[in-house]
Amino acid sequence: MNRQRLRGDYALLRTGSLRLLASQENILYIRYLADKNAAESHCLSNSTQLLSAIDDNADQQPAFVALSDELDLIDNIPDDRYVMTTHKKTNQVRWCWSEVLLLNDVDLPLTPMPALLYSALTPINAIVTLADGKQAFVFDFEHLLDYLTQSESKSA
Repeated sequence: MNRQRLRGDYALLRTGSLRLLASQENILYIRYLADKNAAESHCLSNSTQLLSAIDDNADQQPAFVALSDELDLIDNIPDDRYVMTTHKKTNQVRWCWSEVLLLNDVDLPLTPMPALLYSALTPINAIVTLADGKQAFVFDFEHLLDYLTQSESKSA
């Protein structure tokens, strides 16, 4: 049986009970979310707003994004979001998380998503079991952006 492994430097990003693993190479910075009121007033809640924030100039006001446990954009910053990250593709967007942990030199058994579940409709491509026994979903950040912008536009 061919057992694939996840190797490298990853960031564990948590939104409530959802745990996501993303490559650290896409993260520009991690900061404490100091002003939740400002974040709340500039929170993006749909794909049109997200696409606009991605395309805007660097001198624009930063925008904030929070995800639900179902990987949907939500229109507020939940009370449990304390950390924000920016990413190479979306440097004007602050992604708000409950927790961010940097995991260096990861070497974990990888469970690929079953073909039935893995499609263009999900940014998740595999599952790993962490040292604490909890599962996390491995994703590619660009696929997450595609998922958020396409799924929102289809439901509009």
